[in-house]
Amino acid sequence: DSVLAVDSLTGSTVWDNPTEGFVDSTPTYYAVDQVVFCGSDDFRVYALHAASGNQKWNTSTGDVVYSSPTVDGDRQSVYIGSNSNGLYSMNTETGEIKWVFYTTDNVQSKPAVGSGTSSHLVYAGSWDGFLYAVHADTGALQWKRLLSPPPWDPDDTGTGIDASPTLTPAGDIVFIGSYNRYLYALDAVDGKVRWKSYCGAGPEGVRSSATVSADGSLVYVGSSDGYLYSFFVADGSLNWKASCTSTDFATPYGVRSTPALSPSGEEIYVGSDDGYLYAFSTGADTTPTTPAEEYARYCGKGDHPHDCRALVELAQATDYTKWVYNDKWLNGKDSLCDWQLVGCNKAGRVKILALSFNNMKGTLPSSIGGLSELEDLDLEFNLMQGALPATLSNLRVIEMGLGGNNFTGAVPTDICNIPATSGPACALDTNVFDCPLPDCIVDNCAAVCR
Repeated sequence: DSVLAVDSLTGSTVWDNPTEGFVDSTPTYYAVDQVVFCGSDDFRVYALHAASGNQKWNTSTGDVVYSSPTVDGDRQSVYIGSNSNGLYSMNTETGEIKWVFYTTDNVQSKPAVGSGTSSHLVYAGSWDGFLYAVHADTGALQWKRLLSPPPWDPDDTGTGIDASPTLTPAGDIVFIGSYNRYLYALDAVDGKVRWKSYCGAGPEGVRSSATVSADGSLVYVGSSDGYLYSFFVADGSLNWKASCTSTDFATPYGVRSTPALSPSGEEIYVGSDDGYLYAFSTGADTTPTTPAEEYARYCGKGDHPHDCRALVELAQATDYTKWVYNDKWLNGKDSLCDWQLVGCNKAGRVKILALSFNNMKGTLPSSIGGLSELEDLDLEFNLMQGALPATLSNLRVIEMGLGGNNFTGAVPTDICNIPATSGPACALDTNVFDCPLPDCIVDNCAAVCR
């Protein structure tokens, strides 16, 4: 509940300025005026003299301030968000509010000021799922882009932006992460999406703010799946990803901190929720050498690699952290045969998946076809969507329940090769597929099309 200044050499306290609430906002130092700006849970934005900590001014926003301030020296403005749903511009000298732009939810990300062709714009994300660009002088909306649509329920992963926007040195592209697990690159002037890149199936998506290399060719961001990602700015393709979970832990810990590049640009540093600080070479490819190594970290020793990959991808694609029954899933210690609602045969291969009524929200991954010894697939009455993968036809299940979901699109052309489709132990009802449908699933699985 205070802002502290400490000696960089000794760590001793130089001054301590108390506020009337916790300080979750990161202070920003403005060298021109030698002032520190900071927000507080007491609803206020503070300007403090850097040398003494004495207060210069404070201004109320009407609600908690988690956002961190950004200073625009050319305009003598400090920009900051608030849980009042507003993005504020305040005079750096007096704290007078110049303008407020209101979104429809909390603004917790740190605003960013454009440069070059975007120098007239200020950017901020909101928990309403939009990235906003407003005019720096007036606060007038220039564009907004919905990047993370609200979900069906407030606890569902997929809504909100609290990461902070970051621009290229040229000011032509703005980057921002979202709870829907993507890093977005947008045209800074008109807001059109240039590309989006998937950052793993972490439970909280991308809360880390991006960092761009000095030459503007690479962008780095952390994700709640426990990895630091490096993408090429030109097209969003993956350069490398690096695990930020210590070997002390079996399951991945998220990365919410903002990566920091060394002065040379040859190293990058990032903190992880596992309590460690990591340093990586920016040029090193730190991706596991094989897909099997990537998935094996979630399974038990001796688990079949195809079974491991299929179940890991199914869990990640349907946000297993929100399932009703997920005991031991992806804990990196127990055999997948011991995972809740999974049954195996004597050879240790997956035989039964009984995951009905389990709050599964997402798509069915193509790796499901790798469960070569699966006999019973039951995913009924969840919230799964999208098309059935073509690899589903590789299964030799004698019981298949996919009804009670929201699957759409064309069914796999060889779906009648699945033994379950020739008898009564097949359910595809309530899904709406593209017409025409094979007779086998119309007659035996209650499938319908439009």
